[in-house]
Amino acid sequence: MEVKEPTTGEGGGSGGRGRIGPGRWLARVGAMVAVGWFYFFFALQPSGGLWQETPAGVYGLVTEAWTAGQLHLLREPEPELLALPDPYDPAANGPYRLHDASLYDGKYYIYFGASPVAVLLGPWHWLTGTYLTEAAASAVFAYGGFLAAVVLLARARRWLGGADGVGWDLVGVALAGLGTMVPTVLHGPNFYVVPIVAAYAFLMTSIVFLARAWDARRPLGWLVGASVMYGLAIAARPNYVLGGVVIFLPVLWHVGRAGGWRRRVGAAVAAYGPLGLIGVAMLVHNYVRFDSFKEFGIKYQLAGQSMLDAVTLQTRLWPEGIALYGWEGARLDRYFPFFLGGETGIVGLVWGAPILWVLPWGLWCLARRRDVGGRAAGGLALMLAGFGLVTVGLLAAYFFRVDRYVVDFYPAWGLLAGVAALAWLGGRSGRAGWRGMVVGLLVGLTVALNLAVSGARFVVPEKLRGLARVLNAPVELVESLAGVAHGAWELEIEVPAEPRWSVREPLLTTGVWRTRSDVVFIEYGEEGRARLGYFHVGWGAVRSAELAVTPGATYRLKIMHPGLTPPPSHGMFAGWAERTRRGAQRRVWMEWEGETVVEAAMGGHQARRGDVWWGEAPWPVGTIEPKFEGEWRVVGREPLREEELVEPAVPRASRVVLEVTWPVDARGSFQPVLATGRTGEHDLLYALFGATGRMRLAFNHHRYGGPVSEEFAYEGARPSRLAVQWATLGEGVSAGEGRLLVLVDDVVVLDAPQVFYAVGASEVDFGANPHGAGTAGAHFLGRLVGARAGTVRDFPVAVEEALGGRVVAGLRFPTDRLGRAEPLVVTGRTGAGDFLYVRYVAEDRVQFGYDHWGVGGGAGPEVAVVPGARHVVEIEMDGLYPGESRPGAERGRVRVKLDGAVVLALDGVGHHPAAVEEIKLGKNEIGGSTCEAEFTGTFEFVVRPE
Repeated sequence: MEVKEPTTGEGGGSGGRGRIGPGRWLARVGAMVAVGWFYFFFALQPSGGLWQETPAGVYGLVTEAWTAGQLHLLREPEPELLALPDPYDPAANGPYRLHDASLYDGKYYIYFGASPVAVLLGPWHWLTGTYLTEAAASAVFAYGGFLAAVVLLARARRWLGGADGVGWDLVGVALAGLGTMVPTVLHGPNFYVVPIVAAYAFLMTSIVFLARAWDARRPLGWLVGASVMYGLAIAARPNYVLGGVVIFLPVLWHVGRAGGWRRRVGAAVAAYGPLGLIGVAMLVHNYVRFDSFKEFGIKYQLAGQSMLDAVTLQTRLWPEGIALYGWEGARLDRYFPFFLGGETGIVGLVWGAPILWVLPWGLWCLARRRDVGGRAAGGLALMLAGFGLVTVGLLAAYFFRVDRYVVDFYPAWGLLAGVAALAWLGGRSGRAGWRGMVVGLLVGLTVALNLAVSGARFVVPEKLRGLARVLNAPVELVESLAGVAHGAWELEIEVPAEPRWSVREPLLTTGVWRTRSDVVFIEYGEEGRARLGYFHVGWGAVRSAELAVTPGATYRLKIMHPGLTPPPSHGMFAGWAERTRRGAQRRVWMEWEGETVVEAAMGGHQARRGDVWWGEAPWPVGTIEPKFEGEWRVVGREPLREEELVEPAVPRASRVVLEVTWPVDARGSFQPVLATGRTGEHDLLYALFGATGRMRLAFNHHRYGGPVSEEFAYEGARPSRLAVQWATLGEGVSAGEGRLLVLVDDVVVLDAPQVFYAVGASEVDFGANPHGAGTAGAHFLGRLVGARAGTVRDFPVAVEEALGGRVVAGLRFPTDRLGRAEPLVVTGRTGAGDFLYVRYVAEDRVQFGYDHWGVGGGAGPEVAVVPGARHVVEIEMDGLYPGESRPGAERGRVRVKLDGAVVLALDGVGHHPAAVEEIKLGKNEIGGSTCEAEFTGTFEFVVRPE
């Protein structure tokens, strides 16, 4: 088919097109609005906010700093971080660092590109006084880049002719908006995503200006605009720098053909001048911050590894990197969104953009075009190809690879494929025959895969659950007909006759790749002892306590972990309570010979039904051996049942004791534990997780904050005892002041006076943040396995606060104190004091006694104790009541009970009056000779029952 030579002029393009009717315009605009809705809907999950009154995320901190007239953040590094011998050591700085910030000269900086602040976040703040969220900024930049990409495809259609009509309009919008991997990075976007999508928007805008410069009679203004936009792209993503060298060359060659050397020089200055000025500004920006023009801050980054001596670009990585970005495969699944992705999360161009399959034929057709439009489209193709090649080459040599980096080059390659497809259609009309069908199919596949990747990364999957259940219905019907069950596996394992002690062997492996797998293993310790464990690759392992094993013996084992459950959208979860469903999919549970030995809350990697290996690890995983040397056989499978997994209700009592399984894989997160009240007047107890196995608890009284505990270690393989004293947890208790007391495994972690809001009949929530408190996320990722009302004995207090009445104490007696006497309670002052003491008469026997200074007292019988074990001691004596405050009928009486049995009973004894500050537990500071200066055992808790 002959292609007519298009007319040229300002705006260029082919002539002969009629006016576009309102229906077609409406279809175009509607499609573009739909893409925008998709971007913002996707990006604003789960934050849901466009702006905040306080700095939102890392880029909010940068905006705040710029507003204050400085380049370093207003947030100061923790003193503990600066005091470290090597503050860049990730093992040491983990509890204190601002992750991925750059620490230099005692100040925090951000090495991520600054142009998003200069162009969008800063102006927004200066105009409104609020801070645009990183999610909103990402969506704005992504949408701006999409609109520019639509303009480019439209211009290519004008240059090449054909592919006309509303259908091709929609195909172009779909490819530009949903076929470039841009939507896939908008899953809960953060400061990593902002510069990536900003650079994409600036790049696309720059190429739009270059396309206009190609057609324009006076191209210098367009070249200046393109240069400014590309400079901003580099200021967001410095790895764009090589693309800046090549992207202008086709236009400069074209412009230079029509003029002499002055025109060529002017065009080159317009193309590279503004870009160069922005580059100089970036170098100065580096020098002011890091005393080096070439240092962007990566060297001083506080990351998962020390970056001080890291070599970021290595040419030896090219083969692996090019293979990864080029043709890393997409792994499909039977369930929605039918996609598991690649091992790194990256889907290579060959599989992720099927529209590229038309590239060889399209470029061949484009090379044969000799008309004005063909040459213009060829120039656009050269720009896109040059940028795409050098960017992939640079990223392939970078030491770190992650799925979000594909947005640096996917859009350019996708648009290149779009231009090639238009050339392959050869100027055909909307009825493009079989070639049009092929192009439409390939665009459809590209969009479908992008949507599948987006769905797999969606951070609030419950919002897609309705769609997922519809699409999963056929698979679930087949499973039902085949009798497929989902739940715990039961098997029998025979321990090897000669186990290799001190090794780990796999019992069950699930997953898709080495880096995305989970392994249940047996770990042999000393001879005759072993542990069971679960290793979630990337997050660590949990282990049981030691188990006695006999070589050659057979044991029954039940296993349940997240990799053995179907996705949340599966029909079996229909009607389940959300927390129950979430708990089922984060439960790691093992039963050994009928006894639960592992009960942990931990995630698991996605696994297809066929990705299950018994008795082996199909790839190297940590220090786990490749094969179980014993014998195993599957006995059966128990289906998941909601009623067995429902969490107990938290009782309405001012003191509650909860058995909680803390999440193991929670580092860096803030999670709600207990919430009361209503929106605007609520209280929240929440957990702040640091490094693996470390956490703090904190309380938030809405608008006023609250106390935060010191960091403490927690055990993830079994439930922990959480005791909470909180006045308004009790039903009918009005708002007001009270005491907040929180213990974890009998250790006080929070103890402070606190004001509470009033609580209604149904306003107590465990594991949720129903009122949107900004101090924690939406869900607690652990599990509640037990709950009861507490008693006074569940709540120890600090020793100095435990006096003023009868005392109940949890004690552990020391060893190697034979013949010595140590103080338990001492009251009064030198020369006028009283002593309640314990004498060690044998390694496992003690005697309790009382001495009234200057008069004497008495001692009880010898009683048996277990050194190192906890014993509960109850003490009554007059000196525990300041002044003469003890009721008269009880005066003169001393009583001591050990584990409920009376071991000292004296009546009619005297006492010296004592002030509050003269009552001491475990210390003899007044010099009496009856006992030594200090109790060398342990007070585990102290309670005042009254």
